[in-house]
Amino acid sequence: MQVLDGGEQELGHIDVNVPKLVYTMRCEERFIWKLSVRSLVLRRHTVQFAADGRWLFYTPFFWWQSVLGVENDGPKVIGRVGPTKRIWLFRVAPESDQVPLLSLVAMLHRNWWRS
Repeated sequence: MQVLDGGEQELGHIDVNVPKLVYTMRCEERFIWKLSVRSLVLRRHTVQFAADGRWLFYTPFFWWQSVLGVENDGPKVIGRVGPTKRIWLFRVAPESDQVPLLSLVAMLHRNWWRS
């Protein structure tokens, strides 16, 4: 799947390595991040960023649960589902508010919504 900016210019693409389990984002063949699912119910994920190190992401199992993205020094993405399952509301720490992270959260939501 393509990752586009606000002007619809391609910034990279996300490849499916193992459906529902492992994904990789690349930009001009340069590694950006790799997402791996770490739980049977698809709730816990690890992400290895090329530049920012390792993160943990927790996605909802039930629609009323929260979304959480944690880097080494603490939470960087906090959110929740609602008012419907189609909508994720979240806050991103200013130093982490970048396209690679936002594309990751969007892909997590897409996969969660389709499960």
